[in-house]
Amino acid sequence: MLGPLCDECLPRSRFGDGRICRDCAARLGGVLPDTVSAWVSRDRRREVPRLDVRYEGKRPWFLPAQIIELEWHLHRRERARLALLASLVPDPESVSA
Repeated sequence: MLGPLCDECLPRSRFGDGRICRDCAARLGGVLPDTVSAWVSRDRRREVPRLDVRYEGKRPWFLPAQIIELEWHLHRRERARLALLASLVPDPESVSA
């Protein structure tokens, strides 16, 4: 494995259609593979980008840019919470033990 892509996804991402498997998509988005599957089956009433999933047999393939965009959209509140917590600590080095 080289970086976040497995041996099967690396050549496909460079010379094929650019799609990656569910496990590589999860590593890229910083989530579990089951979370990526939940994004696919999620109710689309929210204002979030849709994933263009292509299936080969039963195996889904994802576009990396869409995974990054969806992760950015869905984890906005978590980033805001972490920024707030970081702003409340006057000296971060004094907290680490």
